[in-house]
Amino acid sequence: MTMTSRTVPLATRLGPSATIGASSTALATTMVPVFLVGALSAVIGTDLGFDEATTGFIVTGFYFTAAVVAIPLGSLTERIGAGRAMRSGVLLSAAGCAVAATLVRSAWQLGLLMILMGATLPMVDTGAARAFTTTVPSDRRGIAFGIKEASVPLASLLAGLAVPLLATTVGWRVAFLGGVLVGPLAVVSLRLAVPADVRFRLDRADSHDGARMGRRAPDNPRTPAGRGVSSRPRLRRPVRLLAASFALSGAGAAAAVTFLVPAATAGGMSSANAGLTLAAASAGGIVARLAAGVIADRRPSTLGPVLLAAMLAGAVGTSALALAPSGATFVIVAVVTLTAGWGWTGLGFAALTQVVPHAPATAAGAGILGLALGGTLGPTLFGQFAARGSYPLAWAVVAAVFLAGTGCAYAALRLDRFMATD
Repeated sequence: MTMTSRTVPLATRLGPSATIGASSTALATTMVPVFLVGALSAVIGTDLGFDEATTGFIVTGFYFTAAVVAIPLGSLTERIGAGRAMRSGVLLSAAGCAVAATLVRSAWQLGLLMILMGATLPMVDTGAARAFTTTVPSDRRGIAFGIKEASVPLASLLAGLAVPLLATTVGWRVAFLGGVLVGPLAVVSLRLAVPADVRFRLDRADSHDGARMGRRAPDNPRTPAGRGVSSRPRLRRPVRLLAASFALSGAGAAAAVTFLVPAATAGGMSSANAGLTLAAASAGGIVARLAAGVIADRRPSTLGPVLLAAMLAGAVGTSALALAPSGATFVIVAVVTLTAGWGWTGLGFAALTQVVPHAPATAAGAGILGLALGGTLGPTLFGQFAARGSYPLAWAVVAAVFLAGTGCAYAALRLDRFMATD
């Protein structure tokens, strides 16, 4: 691993907290655009002429691209470095927001733009995983991933606030200008906090953990001494099961966050109150991810049970939404659903990087692949059921998907040597 003398000393002085903060800001920046499409879909749809089903397809385009390029970009991140990968993603996101705010005039143009912007998610997320394993001590990585993943509901919170503050007053295009303004700030923070050439080759040493990739196994007490690690790591069965769990539970979460505002307004809630409900639910998701990270660091044995409990709570919450609650009941159920059902991702990524400690960006790519597939299918299916059937039916389908995701996670956790390497 090579480092330049110009950037490393400053990043070292700033410490792991700066790396965590900059990476989290970058991830929030890349997620804001797709959440704006969901939260502002009623206003955007009226302006550009499309319905809930089209909203689902547009959001699907973002996640579809992320799914296709997740693992290849994870491998690329191992080579070009965390800082360069994340900065590229942020700049692409800012450029996309500028196009949405000024040039988009039809649904197909917005859909094409979301397809192109889907590459920003794996750029930033795999870069963050690489940066954390390089700069963050192992006993702080749970909270590091929790903070990073908390930036996703933070982006959703901002999208929810954009409804009453911007969309219903000055127009939806102004909301996208926020992404343009935040982008340069995120790039500067990444440049200061994450060395541009923090890169990792699968057959080279990880200086933080002192492991010689391809020569001896990572620092893992369950790995037999002297057992080598392949330069092209095989995705172990627990990783594949967790990726499937990410896909299913991620589908439920993506559908919920995309259509929470439209479902609330369809039930008689004002657009402003619906946006505030999404903001409150997103705030709950932030708290849940931070709390899960603290628990994982202090009591690692609780990682699996908390992960399962959060996914199961998502199934229970969406089942309650299928009963078509209204008013304050809808708000309470929505907040609980997204707090728990969207609060497990930090734990999931922490588990994945422990399963494949010598290639964390690649492991994170598998998780992103799962989440992106879920984001591809979830909003599309929900939009179809909502447009052609009803919102209660759509919520019931989401609940079943959450249950299936919980089952895959349970199967992964049941395997012996879950945290060991092959």
